[in-house]
Amino acid sequence: MTSFDFSVSETVLLTGAGFTHNFGGFLAVDMWDEIHNHFQRYNRSTENSRLLKEIKKNFNYEELYQTVERSSDFNPQEKEAFMNAVLSAYDTLDKIVCSYKSRIPNITAEVDTSKLRNFFQLLNGQGRNFGFFFTLNQDILIERYFSEGPTGPVLPGIKANYARFNIGRYKSLDSTDYPTVMKDRELEKAKMTMKSLGHLYYIKLHGSYDWRDEQNRARMIIGMHKADQIGADDILSWYFRLFEEVLSLNKRRLLIIGYGFGDPHINKVIINAIKNHHLKIYVISPEARVSFREKVNRIDSDLWKSTAGYYPYSLKKLFPMGGNSPHYENFKKDFFC
Repeated sequence: MTSFDFSVSETVLLTGAGFTHNFGGFLAVDMWDEIHNHFQRYNRSTENSRLLKEIKKNFNYEELYQTVERSSDFNPQEKEAFMNAVLSAYDTLDKIVCSYKSRIPNITAEVDTSKLRNFFQLLNGQGRNFGFFFTLNQDILIERYFSEGPTGPVLPGIKANYARFNIGRYKSLDSTDYPTVMKDRELEKAKMTMKSLGHLYYIKLHGSYDWRDEQNRARMIIGMHKADQIGADDILSWYFRLFEEVLSLNKRRLLIIGYGFGDPHINKVIINAIKNHHLKIYVISPEARVSFREKVNRIDSDLWKSTAGYYPYSLKKLFPMGGNSPHYENFKKDFFC
C-alpha cells in the first residue's frame, strides 16, 4: 500500500557521485584530497595537530567526518576549521559544476546537456505518469542546469528559485540563494499537494549543499550511520519513504548511474524490491562488468541476477556533443521497453 494518489512511472532513476563526475565533479575518493588541502589552508598551525593526524590516517572522508563530528578529542577551533574545509570542498565542486557550460565545447569530451534533459523528460512517461529521480548527491548540478521550464525536475518540500542562478553560468551561492526547507504543517501540506508541482520529482535522499539549518550549517547527511540521521530529519525521512514506496511498486525498472553500492540503507531497499516486487536494475557505469559483478555479489547475488542491462559507458558516450549515439538508442530500447 502506497500513499500515492497518482500514477507512478515504471522507470526510476538513482544517481550517485559518479553521475556528477561526468561533469568534472568529485568521486568519494576525491573528497579526502579537497578536505585535507582546505583544512591546511584554514588551519596553518598544524605542527602538533591531532586532527590533522587523524585526517592523514583515514582516507574515507565519511568515516573521518563522523569521527571528527562526534569526538571530543579535538579542540573547537580545529573542528570548526575541519567543517569549513568540508564545506569548501563542496564550494569547489559547485564552481566546477558552474563552469561546465562556459568551457570551450569539445565534442569528444563533453556531455550534451540538452540531450540529457530530453532523457529526463522520458522518465515521467511523457506526462502520462509522474516520475521519480532519486539522488545521493548533494551538489546542485541538476538545479543549475535542468530545473528551468515546466518539464524540469522539481523538489517537493523545498521552496527555491533556481532561476536566480542564471542557469548554466557561473554564480556562487549567497544567502539569498539558499532554499527554504519546509517543516511541520507546511511540509504536511506539501506532501498532500506534490502532484501540482510537476511531473518529475527530484528527491535528494542525503540532503543538499545549498540547504541550511537554523545555525546556517549545510543540511547534508555524511557519515557511516546515515539511516539514523535520516530518521531524525522530517523532510529526509519523508524522502526515504518515497524511495521505499516507489521501489515497492510492482515491476519497476531502476536505472543506476554513478552509485557504487556503498550505502547499506540504500542497498536494503533495492534488494527488498528485487526479492519481493520484481524490480529490475539497469546500470550505466564505466566500471568493468567483472568488477561490478564481484562487488555486488559480495552484497547480495540477487543484485547481479536482477541486472537487466549493463552499459559500461560514460555519459559523454551516451549523450555526445554534435551527434547521436547508437549506444543510447540501444539503451532506450531496453529501459523504456
